[in-house]
Amino acid sequence: MDSISPANARTVIVGGGTMGADVAVVLARGGARVTGVEFRAAHRERLLPHVRAALRP
Repeated sequence: MDSISPANARTVIVGGGTMGADVAVVLARGGARVTGVEFRAAHRERLLPHVRAALRP
């Protein structure tokens, strides 16, 4: 069995509010592939821009 490392982990974040968005950032910084699921349109529209901005050097 292969070991799970952040570089080959796939994660799903359910909820793209403040906490979910920040969890997505932490996981992405660790190298994980992150998929976000958010049902509220306002949060969904802010999720990807928030993550991209937080990952900029």
